[in-house]
Order: sequence, then C-alpha cells, then structure tokens
Amino acid sequence: MALASGEEKSRVITPGNNPLLGMDAPPLTLLRSVVSPSIKHVTAELIKYSSTPAAVYRLWLECDNGQGPPSLVVKRIEAGWPDDPRGHEREDRFYQRLLPQLDVPHPHIYYAGPGPGSSDHLVIMEDVAHTHRFPSKKHVWTQAEIEQILHAYARLHASGLNCLPAGEELDWLMDRHEKRLFETAGELPNMIEALVAQGIWTRMPGFGRLLDRTLRDAEVLASQRVTVLHNDVYPPNCGLPVSGESDAILVDWDMVSFGLAEMDLAFMFMQPFGGHRRVDREAALAHYWRRRGEIDGRRHSKAELKARQWYADALWALWLIPVAFRMAELPFPPGSSPRIYWDSMFGVLGQRLQLLSHEA
Repeated sequence: MALASGEEKSRVITPGNNPLLGMDAPPLTLLRSVVSPSIKHVTAELIKYSSTPAAVYRLWLECDNGQGPPSLVVKRIEAGWPDDPRGHEREDRFYQRLLPQLDVPHPHIYYAGPGPGSSDHLVIMEDVAHTHRFPSKKHVWTQAEIEQILHAYARLHASGLNCLPAGEELDWLMDRHEKRLFETAGELPNMIEALVAQGIWTRMPGFGRLLDRTLRDAEVLASQRVTVLHNDVYPPNCGLPVSGESDAILVDWDMVSFGLAEMDLAFMFMQPFGGHRRVDREAALAHYWRRRGEIDGRRHSKAELKARQWYADALWALWLIPVAFRMAELPFPPGSSPRIYWDSMFGVLGQRLQLLSHEA
C-alpha cells in the first residue's frame, strides 16, 4: 500500500553492471535517451520500497559538461501483484493518460512505461529534493503541513471531475471502494470475529449496524459524481515545500482510483503510527472545502458534507478489513517494514471501527 524506507545502498551503474533494475538491457541507454545523451555514469541509492512490490531509487548523475540534471528519482514497479495482475502498469498509465489533464503539482516525468528487457515498469522523474522534503513514515503531521496537502487535493479533485474516462476505459484504475464492500459484505463479520479471536481487536458490538448503515448509504452516495483519487496519502508520498509557501507534491500513484473526494480525506485521518494525531480534523476538513470552493465554486451544506464524510470514513475502514485479515493470516516477517506498518495499522483501524460502530 504505502512505501517504507529501505536500507540504503549505493552502487555505480555501468552497461555491464546493473544493480538498479535487474533487467537484461542496461538502463543507461534509456536514461541517455529520455533524460540527456551526456550522461556518463550513474550511482543508484535505494531510498524506499513497498510490498506491492516496488522500489524507489535516487540516481546521482555524472554528465559531460554539466549538460544534465545532477540527480533523478526512478521507481521500478515489479510485475506479478497479488490479485492485481496489471497493477504494475497503473502508475505509468496515470502519468500518460490522466496527469496532463489534472491541475496537481508534480515532478517532471521523463519517462513512464515498460522497462527495457523486462516485465517491470519504470517511472523516471525529476528529483525535487531541493524544493520539497518527504517525511519519514512515522512523521506526525502539523496543521500547516496537512493544509499544504489539502491544497493539492483540492486541485486534484476539482480538475479530476472532468477528466475520467468512461466505461471500460476505467479498467486500469483501481476499483472503487464500493466494489469490495459489496463483494465482501457477507464475510466481514466473520473476519472481525477471527481478528478478535487472535487478540488483535476487541469485540465490536455495533459492527452490524455500521455495516448495514454503510450499505444503505452506498445505495445513494455511490451514484454521486466522482473524481480522481490519489488513494494513498502517507508521509513518504507527500513532498512538503521547503519554503512553506506552495502546495505539497503528491507521488506514488500506483493506487490511483476514482470515487467521492471524501475518500482521500478519510484516509488522511486513518494513518499508521498516528501521524494525524496533532491535527484538528474538523478544522482541516473545513479548510479543504474552503479551498475547493475557491477553485471550482462548489458549495455544499454542512449536513451534506458531514454525511458524505461519515460514509467515506466507514467505507475506507470496511475496505481495509479484508486486507487486515490477510495480514493477520499471512504476516510479514517480524521487523520487516510491511510488518511494522501493519502492527501499527491494526490498532489505528481497530479504533476507527470501534468509533464508527458506536456512531452507527
């Protein structure tokens, strides 16, 4: 789901030594083609990885006469995702098909597509480390930082209303959250019981009411107008401006989807490691809708916004139950980044489900 910091490694890439991508064809050929023909040597530093599986590298470039950028960021997305055989193609399709239509801050993309001689896909992008900082996975957001992200979200969601393809052309995006809810609704109570039996969660007496209310709300709200969703706000995926005077940059689009804008807002307040704990949620949501109104002039009543946000909160939490169940049944090795992530996420998700069950 989200990227986690990896063990740093640096090695020089040459035509005969390709530790970066593990491909048959040397990456220098592609880099020289899409970035600068003057590139002589490249040093690769692993900066983060995920269980999708994907890895992100910073490349330090040596170019003739300084005729190229000093560094780049490259993401390698491996094929063979569980239950999502074409998921490794999603991010480059986003950059090719949707990004040109969206008003959202982003690094310059030099290349997004298949890697040479491999089934993996690559994204080669500008390194924005000189203008933006990417916090660690356990970063605790400040109110000002959340507002910078919300500004980017307001721009994304406003422009995303008008650029989604129709029908089968949506197939490359992640499914809407409602699809999993409808498919797994009958199994969710048993999953909850299994997680309670393992001691991961405590009993949730109101869970049946929560599930029933969310299914009822879906009959009405799922038909409302949808927009593009980033779907994975998480400290390492959010570039915060060093100057503090511009909007955040969003990266890691391999979960890009579509749905109500409130879905992106909901996940901001269901962060592993409690990264949202110092943020005033109501003030942040009000800030988002003020900014959104300044962009597209859309106005909603407080009652409507409250109902839609409750639904988004509930839908995200229910969507994550099958993932939590799978993580408990087939846990990652102790000490691994995905295991640390989910050891925290179990608690965050359990608390959210308890609160929503009480409110339902």
